[in-house]
Amino acid sequence: EIIPLKEIKKEAIIEALNVANWNIKKTAELLGIGRRSLHRYIKDYNIVNNGTITINP
Repeated sequence: EIIPLKEIKKEAIIEALNVANWNIKKTAELLGIGRRSLHRYIKDYNIVNNGTITINP
């Protein structure tokens, strides 16, 4: 089954947000995009910070 590109992008953004502890500047740098673009993706994909943060050892 092929996963839609939109879902892949959304998951990548969520993972990067968690890695950067929802720091927008760090997340944008990790993804190689601008902060304004990141804000737009968060809004467009209805991504919310539910308080769950993944800590990588």
